[in-house]
Amino acid sequence: CMCLVGDFNCVRNLEERKNCNYRNSDSIFFNEVIKSSELFEIHMGGSRFTWCGPSAKLSRLDRVLANWELFSKGDWKVEVLGRMNSDHRALLLYISKENWGAKPFKVFDCLLSNDLLLGRVKKVWKEEATGNFHKKFRHIRKWIASWNKNENGNIEDKIQKLEMDQFQTDEMGDEERSKYVISQLEALYDERARMWLQKARIK
Repeated sequence: CMCLVGDFNCVRNLEERKNCNYRNSDSIFFNEVIKSSELFEIHMGGSRFTWCGPSAKLSRLDRVLANWELFSKGDWKVEVLGRMNSDHRALLLYISKENWGAKPFKVFDCLLSNDLLLGRVKKVWKEEATGNFHKKFRHIRKWIASWNKNENGNIEDKIQKLEMDQFQTDEMGDEERSKYVISQLEALYDERARMWLQKARIK
């Protein structure tokens, strides 16, 4: 099996560049190399462009190529992720997204740094009239589960929304908005990493 991933510094057609110089001869040569090497490009989703330059320049420089032996072994996908502080967006190669199954009640470590949440938990704890610790904990458990579902929301959905916002601000060239979105994404990426770490320990 063979898989090539990275910045090829070349595009395959005119649609893979925006606000950039384009040379058709380079694309012809690049496509010939891919064809003669008997490689296939794995479908990419999330964004048409992987490189963002000044003056709203956009190009699809990064991609994943595989030979038939690997390409035919499953439904491979490539997802274009956020670029954060880089001028290139990261690529995620996967064959199937892992399903964690039913979500058991848990409190992730990252939530313990949320001072606003902890303050509300203390208030809910005091509101429970019974002195029975068992009932108090059961009440808190139900409240946190409800808060996480109805107020906190799914972190993947929040990241996806901000990444789409980043793609749009990149294309519009709104640097101030882009800096704000990047800072929000960095915080969410860190929170997600801590959640993944805790899930890995559980499993």
